[in-house]
Amino acid sequence: MNMKKAALAVVAMIFLVSAGQTAYACSCKVDLKKEKINYKKWLKSFDGAAFTGRVATIETEEEESRSKVTFAVSSYWHGVESAEVVIYTPSSSGLCGIDYSVGEEYTVIADRDEDGLQVFLCSELRYREYREGFLEVLGEAKFPPKPSDHSARKIDEFGDIPCDDELARLDSFLNDLNGNPDSTGYIVVYGGRKGKRDEAKARLARISYYLEKNRGLAPVRFVTVDGGFRESLMGELWIVDPGDEPPVPAYTVADRSVRLKGRAKVRGYSCGDEMGN
Repeated sequence: MNMKKAALAVVAMIFLVSAGQTAYACSCKVDLKKEKINYKKWLKSFDGAAFTGRVATIETEEEESRSKVTFAVSSYWHGVESAEVVIYTPSSSGLCGIDYSVGEEYTVIADRDEDGLQVFLCSELRYREYREGFLEVLGEAKFPPKPSDHSARKIDEFGDIPCDDELARLDSFLNDLNGNPDSTGYIVVYGGRKGKRDEAKARLARISYYLEKNRGLAPVRFVTVDGGFRESLMGELWIVDPGDEPPVPAYTVADRSVRLKGRAKVRGYSCGDEMGN
């Protein structure tokens, strides 16, 4: 089913987004008649995600006129790779966005495009109207793994930041690690969905070089992990105490949805050397 072509009339509508009823100025093309949906055909082309989760954070991306909504997943039917999912929705109801609230739980069916998982008011109206059928064809709900009581401690996380900021964070991480001589550091890097091939490996190589060559950290004190893919490049710094479980990569973008151009050069160097540090 093509969500954009399924509508017959333009109407202003009232839509339920939680327990209350909210009126929206957004106008959508909506088929006012009950339609017979070919759920199996829809499933073959569905590349999105379906899950129930609680909103953890909402960030406004003003340049894109959208909100980045992070969910802690409680159960899922399709398209979820970890216990955390990020979706995007227009930042206002006038742009056909969904007004989510932090701490509230929702059942979400999100479509995927080149910018990630997207939720729009118009498509959400259809998914809500026929939710039982959509979820039934997706199969039994599954549950993400629960975190262990003896899990690693995340010290820091960062995106594609400037070199001097990265080195400052690594120095702070090194201080924490030196203060725990029996612990092991874990460095997890995720490539971006629109990045280059080997982007995560290249960043791990330069981080390893800096810690070993510039700061003298023994290789046995830390582990590097290519975590897969997220919406954009991201790094995480962890400390694992003796007896604790190491971090499990929480990638949010499946390999099949990645669009890569070019290849990053994997080499041992310090970006600080290029800056004369």
